[in-house]
Amino acid sequence: MCVYKKLHHNENGYVVRCKVCQHFHVAFGSTVLAHTEDQFYDFIRTVDEYYEINRFYSCRAQKVVQIPTIARSITLVYSLEELRKLSELLHQAADKLDKEKLFAFNNN
Repeated sequence: MCVYKKLHHNENGYVVRCKVCQHFHVAFGSTVLAHTEDQFYDFIRTVDEYYEINRFYSCRAQKVVQIPTIARSITLVYSLEELRKLSELLHQAADKLDKEKLFAFNNN
């Protein structure tokens, strides 16, 4: 059974990590994704890359950015503004995790 620790939340979603299985759960809009730690950091890089590729698109509110998943029949679709907000959520969570790792390392 999962026991979650909140890494970050805002009006758009949240990122939590299970203390038992160590998986990350990223909730954004109406979607929740589960990731291992490596997958979580890969997802951050992917979101950032897709934002950079599409950031000059003129309709920032139109859902035009498609991010494929490992399930061939499922694609995540975001507007540029949603992608920016998702990136912010992910980076806030990753920053908190990095700080916790640093403090844990310094306490040993």
